[in-house]
Amino acid sequence: FDELFGALGNPNLKSETSWEINAGVTQELFNARLRFEPTYFYREVHNLIEEVVDQLPPVASVPENEAASNVATTRMQGVEMSAKLQATQWLTLGGNYTYLNFVTPSGTLVNRPRHRGSATATGHWNDVFASGDRATLTTLVYAVGHRDSPNPLDTDIEDKFSPAPI
Repeated sequence: FDELFGALGNPNLKSETSWEINAGVTQELFNARLRFEPTYFYREVHNLIEEVVDQLPPVASVPENEAASNVATTRMQGVEMSAKLQATQWLTLGGNYTYLNFVTPSGTLVNRPRHRGSATATGHWNDVFASGDRATLTTLVYAVGHRDSPNPLDTDIEDKFSPAPI
């Protein structure tokens, strides 16, 4: 709704249509202490709505003629892998990784990295302060690879996908 009628909406947008297929397996090892789940996905989207404005940080100046637009036909495919290990009775380790490959007329999609993943370590302890209570502590590390993003410091609209300075 916002892409059509918002402040920077585009009433000429066409509706997105898509189809998708996913195929995966689940493998448990070592008496189900280790679980591994690879999944392949393929998605084809016609008239993908790409909204550059929402991808900019709130402090960036938005070009006046920058509005949502359709991307003709976009094909996305990749692999997502996740693993979970019950290392001890109180410690669970996990991780996931996603590889995304996409094909578009421009060769880019806003803020969609080809590589991303995370790792977690979660501890559970019972009866910490009193009988029946439970404490949980989780650490999460999230990593995101390079992605094409609008540069909020760039005033040239034609060069809106240049990497932002570090």
